[in-house]
Amino acid sequence: MYANAGHSPVLFCAQGDRARLLTADSPPIGVLSTSLCKNHTLPFGPGDVLVVATDGLNEAISPNDEMFGYDRLLDLVSESANLSARALAESLFSAVEEFGMGRPQDDDQTLIVIKGVAV
Repeated sequence: MYANAGHSPVLFCAQGDRARLLTADSPPIGVLSTSLCKNHTLPFGPGDVLVVATDGLNEAISPNDEMFGYDRLLDLVSESANLSARALAESLFSAVEEFGMGRPQDDDQTLIVIKGVAV
């Protein structure tokens, strides 16, 4: 079960599927006096991947002022979903750094990667 109160990007990739964005259903917490977000159920099994990142990744800018964007993040998660959580995180950070080609970061780049394992 999860709730997304204005956070983006949150990506989910079921094993064998393409990654997709889990969109927020309310403004960020603190904008209104009460939260409007709802609880959602998401099946999560072995091989599934959840990536919660700050917008510093998708909003990273290349030297020619192109934004990294959601599509690149979705493609990378889809292509790297077979990796361990740590390797997937390292892959994302490396791709964003390479995209920037030495340009200084404009924002923090933080992420959490959760990968389902068989028990």
